[in-house]
Amino acid sequence: MSERAAHRGIASKAKVFNGANLPIRPTFDDFHVLCGQSRALLLGERLTFSSDALSVPLVSRQAFNVLFSGYSDLIHDGMLGSSLASMSSSHAFDDIVYYNGRGIEPRGGYGEASLAMGERFRAVSDIGQLPLQVIADAIGKRRIALIIDGLDGEKALHPVQTFKAPRPGEPVTPSDLLKRIAEEGPRKGTFVFAFIDNWRRCAVPCKDFAQPVRAARGLLHERGRRRGSGQRRHRKI
Repeated sequence: MSERAAHRGIASKAKVFNGANLPIRPTFDDFHVLCGQSRALLLGERLTFSSDALSVPLVSRQAFNVLFSGYSDLIHDGMLGSSLASMSSSHAFDDIVYYNGRGIEPRGGYGEASLAMGERFRAVSDIGQLPLQVIADAIGKRRIALIIDGLDGEKALHPVQTFKAPRPGEPVTPSDLLKRIAEEGPRKGTFVFAFIDNWRRCAVPCKDFAQPVRAARGLLHERGRRRGSGQRRHRKI
């Protein structure tokens, strides 16, 4: 059908929708146009015939964060690369801290976008080097994007149930710091962007952190269902 339309000179007027193929990642010019003047992430295209831009505005309200859920490495890397490209094209953040808890080097534009951010970008792969206390203390002073890649597999960030009150001077746990950043940060320009492979695996151990998801989960299904095994969705927390 497409070849026949091209022969008749109507290829620009007709379009064959194929929801089985992933869209091409936007160019850096596209990121600059959409994200340069606004606080939003440009993630790609909606899975619709019109293929409108799929963007997520960053709203300054309590516990508004973004959670990406799915098990396709290809889509994961595309979402991560698009998120970083959006941040590099925007003036919404003073610093971007990326924690790679998956142990897999991301592709899909990650390297190009991280280099474009220069000194604003910091990547760590050791949980002991993740500056959660610094980020928590900087809420209201610096706007920081905290990206947790592999939250469902990082046990140190999962809340530990305890039936006793914390003692004075007792050190704050990483999970408590992450919860504080996720709850208090968005009102002051600091957001958490978490990537997980399996939502069911994270629902129970991360229920304290994920509680805002159930309270206000603006689910977007454009990336799911009809992609077979390459399924990844994102939720606005």
